[in-house]
Amino acid sequence: MTATTPAPLVLVSVDQLRELVRDAVAEAIAEHVAEPAPRLVDRRGLAQALGCCVDTVDRLRREGAPELTVGDAPRFEIDRVLEWIRTRSTP
Repeated sequence: MTATTPAPLVLVSVDQLRELVRDAVAEAIAEHVAEPAPRLVDRRGLAQALGCCVDTVDRLRREGAPELTVGDAPRFEIDRVLEWIRTRSTP
């Protein structure tokens, strides 16, 4: 466009404008928002989630179940442990 050419006029409804603004804001802040921290559970919490006893959780740990150490205490992401169990169960 040249300096003498007027900008095109675009008409949108209030709802369309609201959606455009909402999408633009969401896109602008998406890169600045960190993913939420994973929910960690202790041995008892994992046992409860898996429907087993703490001794079974200890056995799974010895067999290599994924864990994180917070201080000197083991913590677990339930989804990661379930995926690990699923991959072990696949023939």
